[in-house]
Amino acid sequence: MILEYVDGPNLKECILRSDPLVAKNRLKLLAGMAAGLAHVHERGFLHLDFKPENVLVTRTADAKICDFDLAIQRPAQPKRVSKLSGTPAYLAPEQIMREPFDERADIFAFGLVAYEMLTGKKPVTGDTIQEVGRKYAEFDQHLKPCAHTKPTFHRH
Repeated sequence: MILEYVDGPNLKECILRSDPLVAKNRLKLLAGMAAGLAHVHERGFLHLDFKPENVLVTRTADAKICDFDLAIQRPAQPKRVSKLSGTPAYLAPEQIMREPFDERADIFAFGLVAYEMLTGKKPVTGDTIQEVGRKYAEFDQHLKPCAHTKPTFHRH
């Protein structure tokens, strides 16, 4: 196996220090991560641990996906796995609920990483699968409008 050497930090480190390289190259990084995941899926695999720590950022702001320890062969149909693995805060709800999943679990994780990269925080936090699962179950609570707030529409 030959691996590319990347002389750069991972995306998590960049987010934590508000790296200007990331701020200036958001679209390039998002497109690079999406293309990388698409490549993994087209080659017949699921990453299953897509998170900022597993994206290396080059000096030219190219995204390089790494850490394929949990990768599995892409199933023809959504599949249940006997052992749940991965980082709880980046698992898709169907993984947490032990339902069949496919490449959409990686795409969900991509969305979480994109949110974190753009806002500097995770949409859902938790150290255990149970804690993250509970927060997903209650996720819509914060989306309900406040009683004193009414949407306003402006005519242009």
